[in-house]
Parts: sequence; structure tokens; C-alpha cells
Amino acid sequence: MDTKFIERHSVLLTRLLDERYDGMVSQQGLSGFLDAPDDKDHWLLVVPLAPGLLPFQRQRITARELAEVGLPGARVVVVENEQCEHLLPAMPDTVAVLGAGLDIHWLAGGALQHKVVAYWGDMDTWGLVMLARARQALPSITPLNDERDPLQGILPRQRRAGAGTRRVASRWPERARSGFFKFLKAQPQGRLEQEYLPVEEVQRELLGWLESR
Repeated sequence: MDTKFIERHSVLLTRLLDERYDGMVSQQGLSGFLDAPDDKDHWLLVVPLAPGLLPFQRQRITARELAEVGLPGARVVVVENEQCEHLLPAMPDTVAVLGAGLDIHWLAGGALQHKVVAYWGDMDTWGLVMLARARQALPSITPLNDERDPLQGILPRQRRAGAGTRRVASRWPERARSGFFKFLKAQPQGRLEQEYLPVEEVQRELLGWLESR
């Protein structure tokens, strides 16, 4: 398709793809889902995890600016969903960027090349797609969501709580762990949504990454 066709029929294309990919296109945006450049700026939420790093408790910044303008602090935690802000612990010299979704091209910009960066997303097949794209953009990024053991331990609790709706990508991406991807696709509810994770487990993972850096 040419770009003019996509522009004229974006609503139709979004609805058709939503049927095939369980609503992911509406959630991520058509351009982001297609991994295509978008003329519109994507706004992300920047939250300092230590006092004094920013003059605000939270701030909106465009992805384009994040690629070019250096963030304060030595460490950055990139988070797939905005709804996870309440789970983040205090972390010295660290800034969190929330709501990245599939729009992670800005990770390849020069602003993050000299920072220690971690990525935390949903533990599902789409989460691995986003992680793979993050690794392509910034090979030094540390993943916090590609381990099988936490999933096996927490999924039964999510099923009892009614969470963990299955959301499956069609094929595993390059730079993702194919074994873990296949494990997720085989589960009846192969998903851990970030916002439903126990706060103590999230903070233990993040603080463990902090200590290792």
C-alpha cells in the first residue's frame, strides 16, 4: 500500500488489524504497529525517581526530543505502559520514561548512548516484540521482562484474579528469546500485565538491577 491509501483508510485498516491482532493496533497506533515513521509526535511521560533531578514530579516529552536531548541522571528505566508509575521505587540518579509502547525509535538517538538503560514491559509475546525492537535500537539495554521463572510463579495467581488476558504476536521477533516466546504462545493465558504485578516483586527486580549497576 502507498502512504496515501493508509492515510485515507487508516480507520478501516486499524479495525481489520485489530481483529487479527486482538486490539493491539488501536492500543499502539497504526504507524507504531507497522513500525513506520509518524509525522505526529508521540508524547511520553518522564518521571524522576530521585528528588532534584527535574523541577517537576512528572513531565511530558516527545519521542523526538528524547532522542536528542539528554535526560538527567546516570540511569534510565524505559517502561511500556504508563499505568505502572505507582510500582516504581525510589532510585538514586534514575529517571523513568513511561508509555513507550512500540514507539521506541528514540532509543537509537545519541542522548542515551552514555547512560545505563533498562527496559521493562509486559511479559507476553508482544512484550518480547517491543523488547526486540528496543534491543535493535539500543543494543546495550538491559531487559527486565524476558525470564520464564517469574511467569510460571505468578500466572496462576493472575488467573485466579481474572487478569492475564491472552495477547499473542504472530511470530517471534529477531533478538527475542525464541524458547520463551514459544513458551508464552503455548500458555492458555500467557501474559503478565505490568500493572497487575505485585509491587514487592517489581521493586525487587528494579532494585536488583540498580545494585548490579
